[in-house]
Order: sequence, then C-alpha cells, then structure tokens
Amino acid sequence: MLTRDGLVADPARIVVEQGRALGRPSRIELRVDGPLVTITGSGVVTAEGMLHL
Repeated sequence: MLTRDGLVADPARIVVEQGRALGRPSRIELRVDGPLVTITGSGVVTAEGMLHL
C-alpha cells in the first residue's frame, strides 16, 4: 500500500527509531524494491510470552 498509494517511492528505504529516551532503543528498517519487501531491525526484549487462541 505504501508504494501503491504513492506514500513512498519505489525503491524506498524507511528507518524508524524509538525508545531511546526510555532506555529501550529499537531500530526498524523497511526496504521496498518492486515486489520485494525486506524488514530488518533490532530492539531490546522487555517482555516475553505465548498467546494461545
């Protein structure tokens, strides 16, 4: 939807950083190149669990 709706160009690279002020930094990178979408990143685990549906 990002490229289809004209919100980002193709190819595109978007970087989101958050949580630094809280001492829980994370960085997510999204790359769009035609039909190929790659999401990479790093963060700090603050909770862990399992959800049963």
